[in-house]
Amino acid sequence: NVGINISSGALIKTFASGALNMTGTNGSVGPVFGVSSNVGIQINGSTVTVLDGTMTLTGTGGSDNTPLSSGNDGIFTTATIISSTGSGAILLTGNAGNGDLSNAGIYLNTSTLSNTTGPITLTGFAFGTLNSNIGTNLNTSAINVANGPLTIMGTGGTGTTYNWGVG
Repeated sequence: NVGINISSGALIKTFASGALNMTGTNGSVGPVFGVSSNVGIQINGSTVTVLDGTMTLTGTGGSDNTPLSSGNDGIFTTATIISSTGSGAILLTGNAGNGDLSNAGIYLNTSTLSNTTGPITLTGFAFGTLNSNIGTNLNTSAINVANGPLTIMGTGGTGTTYNWGVG
């Protein structure tokens, strides 16, 4: 269950000062929609890039409310490149859905974020109740900012272990 799904080598690109805005919400609630992986924005094996415009990705994971639910991430990427090749800003905001295990606001898995001269800002909120609910999870990912500010913020879940703000 995914609000926005981009996969399999897709290329999304703006030119000049064009802005790129994506808002993905997964409204799945209850076991009728499945126990896991209710993701707001999911990008796998693809490239998303802007030149001088601002890129804004806002994802909200679905609230599952079933025991041991997981993967209700706001934004989830795997093997993805997110970049600005000019002065455009990259702004990612992710809100994890309710669940018990491994629900991240932003989960960047083996992905790369880069910006030539503009800022990169990541803000993730996790709301899980057991463990590994990380606000902003940078799992073997790279973030490169040549000449602009980098801000990474995260709020972990309320569970018992590994509920970090940033991990």
